[in-house]
Amino acid sequence: MIKIAASLITIAGLGICGILKAARYKERTDTLSDFIQTVEKMKMELEYRRESLPELIARLADENTLSGCFFTRTSEIYRNGNGHSLKECWDQAADDIYTQKCLAVNDIEAIKELGSELGSCGISGQEKVFDLSLMELRALLADAEEERKVKGKMYISLGFTAGITIVILLI
Repeated sequence: MIKIAASLITIAGLGICGILKAARYKERTDTLSDFIQTVEKMKMELEYRRESLPELIARLADENTLSGCFFTRTSEIYRNGNGHSLKECWDQAADDIYTQKCLAVNDIEAIKELGSELGSCGISGQEKVFDLSLMELRALLADAEEERKVKGKMYISLGFTAGITIVILLI
């Protein structure tokens, strides 16, 4: 009876480890998707309201999402002054918020790249910057979804298979 319980606990434990590892891939796709939606909203707001970027960022900070936290942090750094440019505030917020998440280095670089281009040209130029950044972010999201499908299943299977293998070896 104890062997059966120990075997089930071993299989379940390693299976859960695989599921947790696979969840990191889902978190990456969710984070990228959330950021893309917020950038699309930012683009529309900029086109129609035509307000300054600090005001727009402060409004986007009100959202109750991870990207809302990112814009809150960007706005906080910008309001604190210290002579930081919008690009520096954006980069610092990206480091503070997104490096703790499951994003790949190239995901964070794409986010930072958008911040480096903001405010560097007029409204029509900004639209092109948003379009280019959105295209790059969508490509990264597609890669992340593909990776989640392949590696997510692999880690789940690997976890349960490792658990079963250990149980068989110990019996």
